[in-house]
Amino acid sequence: MPTSRTLKCPTCGAQIQASDMNLSTMYARCRECQSLVDLEAAPDAAPAPRDSIAGAVLMPDGSLAPAPPLPVPLPERLAVHTAGGALHIERRWYAWTAIFLTAFCVMWFGILGFWYLMAFSAGMRAVMLFPLLHVAAGLFLAYYTVCTFVNTTEIVVANGVLTVRHGPLPWMGNREIPTEALEQLYCEEHVSRTRNGTTVTYSVRARGRDGRMVKLVTGLPERDQAMYIEQEIERHLGIADRPVRGQLRR
Repeated sequence: MPTSRTLKCPTCGAQIQASDMNLSTMYARCRECQSLVDLEAAPDAAPAPRDSIAGAVLMPDGSLAPAPPLPVPLPERLAVHTAGGALHIERRWYAWTAIFLTAFCVMWFGILGFWYLMAFSAGMRAVMLFPLLHVAAGLFLAYYTVCTFVNTTEIVVANGVLTVRHGPLPWMGNREIPTEALEQLYCEEHVSRTRNGTTVTYSVRARGRDGRMVKLVTGLPERDQAMYIEQEIERHLGIADRPVRGQLRR
């Protein structure tokens, strides 16, 4: 297996780090251009002894170093780049569910509009206050639907600060956290069961050096999006991936 001192990405020439390699598959992912690199086919690669347990490597002291988890490839609707020592990750909110939400909003306000029209025509103005909660719920849903069409989430790690911003339309969950306060990142799965079915979302969280848990990004619709965000931030900050109780494992 090639070492990080001899192996460079054949696409962009960036140096491949040991943390980017997966010994069970003998592939690595370049953190600069996201290309997959075949470790066995790499030129001038120095071989390393391998054990039969999932690609673990036999260390000089006789111990076994377990193979790192398989790097998560760049998911759809995510874009990542590094510039000037800063990491930028951008996630587009738009998904096919936005079409369903649009149709649902049209139906919701259509029913409310018809009900108000009938009540007004019948002179039942007092009862027109009753569905105000439904109107408020519909307005919130409509605002969220518009957000799914235009909003993005931007995660930036630069100048010792991890910043999370949602926009251009305002949304809750903006964060600014000093990177020196971060001890570990991890992902969680959230399952919501209702009469209409089951919804599964994912979140990326951080544990601070003071023991506090902080939400970084929530409501992610895909597991790989959460895993990739965790992976790239940990790589950029040099945080070793360690188990956290309740976390979602790769």
